[in-house]
Amino acid sequence: MPEFLQSKDLQPVRQFFKADGVDVLVLAGATPRDDRQPRGWYIFCNGRMIVEADKTALTGWGESLPQFHTKYNHFLGIVYFRSTNLLSLPWTTTKDGVDRESAVYQQALARMGVLAKPILEFFNEMYAKDIAIEGKEQIDLIESARKISVQSLARSTNKTWNARPRTSTSDSRVSICYKRSQKQVNRVKENLGRPGMSNKAVGEYTFDYYLKKEG
Repeated sequence: MPEFLQSKDLQPVRQFFKADGVDVLVLAGATPRDDRQPRGWYIFCNGRMIVEADKTALTGWGESLPQFHTKYNHFLGIVYFRSTNLLSLPWTTTKDGVDRESAVYQQALARMGVLAKPILEFFNEMYAKDIAIEGKEQIDLIESARKISVQSLARSTNKTWNARPRTSTSDSRVSICYKRSQKQVNRVKENLGRPGMSNKAVGEYTFDYYLKKEG
């Protein structure tokens, strides 16, 4: 099985609940950067894996979650269903797939969507195209975290997703991101007499100008 990442600033999800006599355990988080295999959702019934690295609507992608994208390759979600009543488990009659119509699975699917969204938003920020240094805070969190096995996370207490950027010192450099129309940006460049100025330079210039006039 793949591994999760965990640190005091980066906490994966662990949530346990019961549904119609079935014990359900959901684990979700980020995998290490050296994990080269695209992940997704894994589903087990009584210890048997019936879904592996799913990235389809079966586990909510493109419905409660966005369509799977390569920027989500390091998302890892695992759901364990356990019950002494085999008929209550959300697997097909051949026990090699998920019965999506199962009421138990529908309850789990709703939880999976809620728990996964903040993790996917973390990856959205990590790979944001309009940030000068793409997701540096997120990358720092990933690189400073340690690997934790699925078994260790499963045995821990319930956790909620947390990705807390380290507190910046007063003289640290940070990225500021905002969008304006290209027409407006071009007007600024023309007024400055520098039509070849980069968009980044326009943002820095206008920020410095505000500080000089108002700061």
